[in-house]
Amino acid sequence: MHGNEVTSTFLFGHVLLGKKALHQPYMNVDHYRVLSPLSGHDPDLFDVLHRVKSALDTGKYKFANFSLGPRMPIDDHDVHAWTATLDQLCAQHGIFASIAVGNDGDVDEANRIQPPSDMVNGVAVGAADSASAKWKRAKYSCIGPGRSPGYVKPDGIAFGGSDSELFTVFNPYLKKVVGVQGTSYAAPLVLRTAAGVDASTTFDLSAIALKALMVHRAEAPRKKQDREEVGWGRFRENPMEILECEPESATIIFQDTLAKGQYRRCPIPFPDLVLPGLVEIQATFCIHAQTDPEHAVNYTRSGIGVVFRPRFAIGEEKSTEFFGRYSQYPKTERERRDDAHKWETCLHRTRRFLEPNTLAGPIFDIEYHAREAGKSLSVKSVPDDVRFALVITIKAAGVPDIYNLIRQKYPVLLPVDLRTEITVDAS
Repeated sequence: MHGNEVTSTFLFGHVLLGKKALHQPYMNVDHYRVLSPLSGHDPDLFDVLHRVKSALDTGKYKFANFSLGPRMPIDDHDVHAWTATLDQLCAQHGIFASIAVGNDGDVDEANRIQPPSDMVNGVAVGAADSASAKWKRAKYSCIGPGRSPGYVKPDGIAFGGSDSELFTVFNPYLKKVVGVQGTSYAAPLVLRTAAGVDASTTFDLSAIALKALMVHRAEAPRKKQDREEVGWGRFRENPMEILECEPESATIIFQDTLAKGQYRRCPIPFPDLVLPGLVEIQATFCIHAQTDPEHAVNYTRSGIGVVFRPRFAIGEEKSTEFFGRYSQYPKTERERRDDAHKWETCLHRTRRFLEPNTLAGPIFDIEYHAREAGKSLSVKSVPDDVRFALVITIKAAGVPDIYNLIRQKYPVLLPVDLRTEITVDAS
């Protein structure tokens, strides 16, 4: 019953009451039954993990959802087998994985996120209590933080239902719409949006680029909402809201691989004029990292150093780290986590520039570094190449045609074309 409702959520989303037709699915789905009558005797569910691994090891899946797993809070000193196995599979096969964080958020001393939602190569999804503009974390949704690296957990939240506003989903077993609630439904809802973005474009977006876009476009939490409860914010449901540029802004997607010991320079597309007012640069950087489950504190073997040069070749002394430790960790943990943000797999920040000549040909310089058991590695010993994605949005107040100005200056940039929409009756 649970599995049918989860898969139905991926196909049709949450059903709007009063509507006679279901939302159109974006793609086909393979539904695997991995729980047997004997599952549950082992709290770690290793028999279930073996079945999951055998399906993903085929290498034919770009999207996967996990609305199940061991019911226990994560341990800072030990990486669970579910987390370690699925992290390696996602990095190896380039999989966008959405993972429910668990429903014990209102249980004292057991309310922390559950395996495998502490994955660094997946998207951990908590539940919001409403689909309306006024939302907060549902009381049952497990909270973060994750371990370091992977500190910002959940990555974000999505509508998962509450006592006052149930999540309505079509149950194919009962052949009717039912009301439910849980992070099990928020996770496939996020996966549905990511699949919708991928299916709506003619551009081949990688799984890591889709993750970066989802985080980049998430609705920012209000000041009273802690990051450990809602992550980067509430994920959007409409793929078009992710793909379309807002007024007075332009969004650019970089995606590629970083080879061993390679440096990469990513220029931030900027028009040839002095902008009249506030300029806002929002950037999201994600990688599929190699991992080392035997060393929880040094779990990610791959890391990225990102240097921001606001005035390239003019004011090199003003070069800084765009993201910095405060974009990930609380100020109170500055001493203990001084350089930990360099080993995070998802970085996200918005910076504002008020002075007209603060920016001149700004760029990001990216360096790939690696470690093993906490020790730096030589170039020859570095793990495999890593997939990365960088999403940048430039927003300039009072410049409504900034998108066209950037397109004219950088003809190498290609617009992400949308596919012609075909409506299928799914009633």
